[in-house]
Order: sequence, then C-alpha cells, then structure tokens
Amino acid sequence: VSLKKKQGLKMVYLDTMPLRFGHFRVLITTAMGQFLGAAVATLSGVLIPLLAIVQHHELDSVTQGLIASMELIGIMVGSFVIGKLADKDGYLPFLRLSSILVFIGALVVYVTGSIDLLIHSLFVMGFGIGGDFALDSDYVDEVMPKRWQETMVGITKSFSALGNLSAGGGILVLCSIEWTAEIWRQIFLFVVFLSFLMIISRLFFFKSPGFLIAKGNATEYRRTHSLCCYFYDFM
Repeated sequence: VSLKKKQGLKMVYLDTMPLRFGHFRVLITTAMGQFLGAAVATLSGVLIPLLAIVQHHELDSVTQGLIASMELIGIMVGSFVIGKLADKDGYLPFLRLSSILVFIGALVVYVTGSIDLLIHSLFVMGFGIGGDFALDSDYVDEVMPKRWQETMVGITKSFSALGNLSAGGGILVLCSIEWTAEIWRQIFLFVVFLSFLMIISRLFFFKSPGFLIAKGNATEYRRTHSLCCYFYDFM
C-alpha cells in the first residue's frame, strides 16, 4: 500500500469502485442470455403458423406442441442441471458453455431446416438459456460495486422484455420485406449472430471473486480480484 501511495496510486476494490465501461460490458454480455431466452420463446410461437401455413401443411398438433414447448422444457432442465453444477465448480465455465449451446442449436436450425432437428435444437438452446437464467444474476451481483448490485441485477432481468420486443419487431420487418417459405430459418440467423458475440465476449470474463472466497480459495480470490479491478478500471 505504501508503495502505491508513493507512486500516487490508490487501492481499488470491487465493492467500492465507481462504475466503469468494463462493468457495462459484463452487464450487457451477461444479460444477453435473458434477451435471447425471451427472443427464442417469441420465435417459437411465431414458427408454428409460419411452418404450417407456408411450408409444412402436414404438421400435426403433437409436433406443433413440441415446437412451442421444447425451449421452455430445455430452460427448466438447463437451469436445474447447470445451476447445480455451477454451485460446485464455479459460474464462469458454465456461462461460457451456455452461450455455446445456444449458438450450436441456432446454427443447426439455420443450416439444416429440418423439423426434427428444430425440435431437438430448441431443447439445446433452451438448456443453454436455462443455464444463463440460473447464473447471470449471481455473476452480475458478485462483480458489481455494492451500491449498484441490485440495480444491475434488475437491469439484467429486464433484458427479457427487450428480447420479446426485438424478436417480434424483427419478425414483422422480415415478413414485410420478403415472405418466403424459408423465412423462419433466416430468423434464427439473428440468434446465431448474438450468441456468437456472447461466446467471444465471455472468453474475456474472470471467475467470480465472491464464489472463490466462499469456497475458501483465498489465493486465487486475491489474484482474480486484482485482475477484475484492473479490467474494470482501465478497459
């Protein structure tokens, strides 16, 4: 501490430091799980009439029901499974895994256009989104300054409403520009793009210092705490 004072520097702590650009970067990237969860749910509801009216007139009620519900089932299973695993092994690896699962599911839908794979892919996307739902607020809470924690967690959850509005608006624009049998696949390109950005951005995240100290890992806590402070203060 004395050396820092001589150099004209001051100690920085996660709990008391002011908000920086790095905090908002983490907030937006983490909240994209909420955004995509709501967006894909909206897309799932729109998919049924698009498929049944435009391209697959033979869709039966069971298949339509599976398309409508599979993402929600995936969210339920993913939030339980990934939430339990993250409590043991840490948030960061599973935040990254969640975004990768969403990317893979959306990419398969876009590339193949298969109804059978669509159902399975919606489950995979839901599984990843459920993991995000279970972890995003905890991670944001533990890396934000104390005075901003509740506000930032609230903002994170509010991104689900933005996801609904963006997906609905995007579908409306696409349908008004070009109405084709393959338009439902083009919609998933939006999910592919956003989930890819999530993957790239989360590669530069750090482990949660709060989780490390709760697990008694004081050495790694001090190292990670310093890295987080530097990242948020200068990036």
